[in-house]
Amino acid sequence: MNGNLRSHISLDSLLRLVAMLAIMFVTQAQATSPALPKLRLGIGFDSDPIHAQSLDKVVSIAALENIAMVQPIPWRNVGQSTPVLIEATRRGELDMAIVPFAAVADIEPTFGVFTTPFLFDDLKHLERVQLGFLGTQILGNLETRQLTGVGWWPGPFLAFAGDRPVLAPDDLQHSVLAYLSQANISAAKEIARSIGITTRAVGAEKNPVLGKGEILEATPAQINDIATKPRFVTLTYHLNNGYVIIANPAAWQRLSSQKRDSFVRILENNWVYTAKRFQQQQDAMSSDSRQAATISVLARKDLELWQKRMTTPEEEAAMNGIRAKARNYPIFVLTSGTLPPARISWNTWLEDSQGKDTKRLTVGKVAQINLDLARLPYRRIWSTSADKPITRALGTSESIKLLVQPILLGTLLTPAPGQHMQPFPMTISLKNATTTEKDVATLEALASGKSTTRAVSAELALGNIARWPVLAKGAGCAEIAFAVWDEARLTPLDHIVVSFSVAKDNVEPEKCYGKYNSQDMRAGLDTLLTGPQGDAAPADLALHVFEFDEATFPRSVAVLVDAGRLREAATKPGTGNTGVYTWELNSALSEYVSRPEQLPKLIDMAHKRLQDNNPHPYSDVVMEMSGVLFGGKSGTDIETATKAAQAFKDVIARSPAPKVIMRLIDENASPIYLPLGLLAAQAQTPFVSKRFAVYQTLPGFQSEPSACIRDWHVGRSPTVTTIAKPANMLKVAQSQPIPPRMYVMSTHQALYEYLNPPSGAGAKQPEGLIMLAHHDQGNLSFNDTESNPARIRSEYIKRQFRAGSFALLAACSTSGAGAGTSAIVERLTQQGFSSIVISPFAVDIEFGTQLALAFEKQVSAELAHPSGASTGQLYEQAIKEINKAYNNNPAVRDMALEFELVGNPNLRMCAPRQE
Repeated sequence: MNGNLRSHISLDSLLRLVAMLAIMFVTQAQATSPALPKLRLGIGFDSDPIHAQSLDKVVSIAALENIAMVQPIPWRNVGQSTPVLIEATRRGELDMAIVPFAAVADIEPTFGVFTTPFLFDDLKHLERVQLGFLGTQILGNLETRQLTGVGWWPGPFLAFAGDRPVLAPDDLQHSVLAYLSQANISAAKEIARSIGITTRAVGAEKNPVLGKGEILEATPAQINDIATKPRFVTLTYHLNNGYVIIANPAAWQRLSSQKRDSFVRILENNWVYTAKRFQQQQDAMSSDSRQAATISVLARKDLELWQKRMTTPEEEAAMNGIRAKARNYPIFVLTSGTLPPARISWNTWLEDSQGKDTKRLTVGKVAQINLDLARLPYRRIWSTSADKPITRALGTSESIKLLVQPILLGTLLTPAPGQHMQPFPMTISLKNATTTEKDVATLEALASGKSTTRAVSAELALGNIARWPVLAKGAGCAEIAFAVWDEARLTPLDHIVVSFSVAKDNVEPEKCYGKYNSQDMRAGLDTLLTGPQGDAAPADLALHVFEFDEATFPRSVAVLVDAGRLREAATKPGTGNTGVYTWELNSALSEYVSRPEQLPKLIDMAHKRLQDNNPHPYSDVVMEMSGVLFGGKSGTDIETATKAAQAFKDVIARSPAPKVIMRLIDENASPIYLPLGLLAAQAQTPFVSKRFAVYQTLPGFQSEPSACIRDWHVGRSPTVTTIAKPANMLKVAQSQPIPPRMYVMSTHQALYEYLNPPSGAGAKQPEGLIMLAHHDQGNLSFNDTESNPARIRSEYIKRQFRAGSFALLAACSTSGAGAGTSAIVERLTQQGFSSIVISPFAVDIEFGTQLALAFEKQVSAELAHPSGASTGQLYEQAIKEINKAYNNNPAVRDMALEFELVGNPNLRMCAPRQE
C-alpha cells in the first residue's frame, strides 16, 4: 500500500465513508426489518486502509444480513486514550469496542499472552489460537470484568529493519533499538532490558529518519514509510499489533442468540480476510522498488533462542501455563460457545509405508498423501478452510461429487513406482456436518498422540479420503497442489497448495523459506495467483491449463483469474463477475506445444521470416497461439473463452507493469513450459497492447530470503559453433579478462568436472550458471570433436547446488513435453536450482550466443559495482542490450519472448561486505 496515500487519509474521513456506506446498506435492510438494532462500536485503531476496508465489510454485511446497524465511533471522540473505550463499553456509553491487546491485558492478565514477544510463529499460528478453543476460553475470562469478549481483530506483526539482519538476540548487540512512540504495542523496551542495549523513541513525524547503526521495530507498512530505506528487513513475527472486540454484556444480550452467532461468524470471516490483506502487504515488501531490502525470516532455532532469552520461568508460571499452551497450540478448533461450530476445512496428512502418521517425507521412500474435507480442521498446520464455491455447492445439495486433480510442483516428488497421479473422485455429504460433544475430545486425542489422523477422519470427514502414493526424490521443500473440480470437470471449486519437508534418513530437514513456512496449507481460488517463491508482488492475471487423461484423447481445461475482479468480488458481496473464467480448449494444449508440426514448426517459420526481414515474423504465432488458448470446444466454452480473452487484454492494457502467472499441467501432473509472452509479439493484428512479464513456478527448492549468489560459472567455448558471427563473438569474449568470482569452462572436461564432482559435492553458497551449448535429447555439447566425455548427459549432473542458485541455458530446446528435451531442466531443478531461464523451442544460434554473452556482461558489471539488482533485473537488462545490438529491431526483439524465466526472479548476488 502506498505510504503517502495512507498518510493523507484520516481516520475520521475513512469512518465517515464507512458510515455513509453503512447507511446505504442499512436503508435497504430496514425496508424488510424496521426494528434493526443499533450498535455503537468504538474503534481503537488509527488511520489504516486495510482496517478501514475491513470495517466497511463488517458494517455492510451486518446490515445486509439484518443483524444490526453498526455505527463506528473513533476513540478520539470518546477520550484521550484507547483504554477509555473499555470503560465506556463497561458503562454502556458504547455497545462494543475494538481495543488493543495491551489495554485489555491491563484489566485481564490472561490477554497478556498476546503481548508476549516471540510467542507466535506467524499469522496462521495466531489465527489458530485466537479463533480456536483456547481463544474462546480467554475471551470468556472477561465475564468476571463485567464485559463480554466477542472476538478478535488482527493487525500486522512487528518486524526489524536496519543495516543488517536481526536473526538471533546477539545480532542486536551494540545497537540502538528504535521504536515508534505512538505505537499501540512494542517489545522494544523488553528486548533492550533482556539484551542490554538502549532504545530510542521515534516521533510521529512523517517519514522519520533512522540513525546510523539503529535497528527499527515497526510494522511492514511503517517500515515502508521511513526516510532511510533499510538494507535488511527481518520478519520476526515477534508481536502482533492486533485487537480484542469487547461488548457491554447488556447490549450484547439484547441481540438474539441467532444474531449473536451470525455476528461472531462475520467477525471470524473478517479475521481471515484482514489477516490475508496484511500478509499481502508484508509479502509486497520484497518487490517494492523503493524498498529494495533483503528479506530474512526467523528459522525455528532462531525463534527458540529469542524465546529462551525473553522468558523467565517466573513469567511462565505467572501465566498459569497459558503461554505454553498458546506456543504449542496443536489443533485448530473453532468455537463459539460451548461447542465448536462446523467450519468446513480441508485436511491433509502423510502416512508412511506402514500406514502410520508421519511428519515429513524421506528421500528414497514411498509415502501416501491424504486429503479429506471435514467439518473441522485437525491441526494448526496442514488444515485450511474450504473456499466459498465449495460451501455454496454444499449449500445447494445434500450430497455433491468432486474430482480432485493432484499437481506436482517441482521435481522433488514423483508418483510411486507403478502408480499414476490420477484425479481422485470424492463424494461429499452434509449429513456429517453437525458438530458433537465428542469433537473436542477427538481432536485432543490426535494432538496427544493417542489417536491417528485416519481415525479422526472417520469421525469428522464429510466423505471419503483422496489419496496418492508418492516417492520423494530429493531433500528440500516439496509442494503439491490440488485442483478441485465439479463432477463434470468444468468448474474449479477450489485450489489447494500444500508444502512438505523432505529429508534424508536421520537428517533434520531444512526449513522451507519464503512467503509461507514449511508444512503449510492454503486454499482458495486466489492461490492460483501465487507466483514463484520469493516473487512476492501480486500477479495481475493467472492462466492455468489442466489436462485430463480421457479414454481416447487428453482434454485441456483453462482457468483464467483476473486478480482485480477476484479481490473486488471478495470485498463486495453479490458481485456478479468474480474474475474467474473456465473453458475447455478445442484441442490438447500439450500436444500443440510439443508436436514438431504444431507450435515448434510455427516458431521455426518465424525465424526464417526474420531472416527475410519480414516486419512481423511472429504474426502467425500470435494469431494461432491466441486462437488455441482462447478457443473453446462447445458453444458455452467459446463464449467464456471470448470473455476471458477480453479480460486478458483489458488487464494488460490498464496495468502499468503487467504480471501474469502461467502454468500448464499435463495428464501426469507434470509441468510443461509455454512462453506465453509471445502473445505480445509484434503482429499485423496485435493481441495485446503491450508486453507483460510471465512467471512460472519452479518450487522444487525454496531459497532462504537472505541467501545470495557468490560465484558464477560460465560454460562456453570459442568452437561451440562454426557459424561465423557467433564464433567471432565467442573468440572476442574468450580474449576478455575474467572478473573475480566468475569461472569460464571452455572444454567438455572442465564442464564435466564442475557438474560431476566427487560424491556430488557442491558449494555452501548459491551459485550462478551460464550455459551456451548445443542440446539434443538430454545431452549438452560444445561441438562434435571434444571428448572426455563427448557429451554431457543429464545423468552426469551430480553437483549439489544450494537453494537460491540461478541458471541461464542458451541452448537448443532445453525444455519441452518430451522426456529427453526436459531432462536437463528437471535434473538442474533436482540438484537445487531456484530459477532457470529456458526456451522450449530450437534457439536461433546467433540470438542464443548474444543472450549468453549479454547476460554474462551484466553479471560481470554487477560483480564489479554491486547495485543490489536481482537476477531477473539483470536478465531484463541483458535483453535490452541485445536489442541495442540489433538496432532495436522490433522483430528481433520479439525473439527474446521465446525464452522464459522459470522460478524465483528475485535472487540476488552477494554484496562485497557479506564476504
